[in-house]
Parts: sequence; structure tokens; C-alpha cells
Amino acid sequence: QHRDYLLAHADATFVLCCVTPRQSGRTLRAETILRDLGIQDIRELANGIVAGWTMLWGQSIPNKTKLPTP
Repeated sequence: QHRDYLLAHADATFVLCCVTPRQSGRTLRAETILRDLGIQDIRELANGIVAGWTMLWGQSIPNKTKLPTP
């Protein structure tokens, strides 16, 4: 859907993340799509956005998703 937008920013660093570190395969799928578009600098936020962000920045993110807090 957003191919043209992504390609316009192909030289940027793309950071992929899921809400939790549950290995759902979504980030892998997103990485495959981005690589197929020719985007090279793709990284993943370890431990998901909730735990990863909190561990990295020390800030709590409100859990509005009703998912269990890691």
C-alpha cells in the first residue's frame, strides 16, 4: 500500500518492532517486504516495543492494548 512512500525514504534506517517479544513473525515478514523493495538498513527493536523501549529508555509505555505487561 505504501510502496512509493517507503521507496522515497529507502536511504533511511528502518526500525521494525512488535508490541511484545513473542516471535510472531510479523517483523520477519515486514523485513522481507522491505528487502524486496531494495531497502537495506533494516533493524529490529529487541524485546518488542513495550519491553524494548522500557529497557532502552527507562520509560514506561501505557499498556492500552490489554496485553500482559512483560
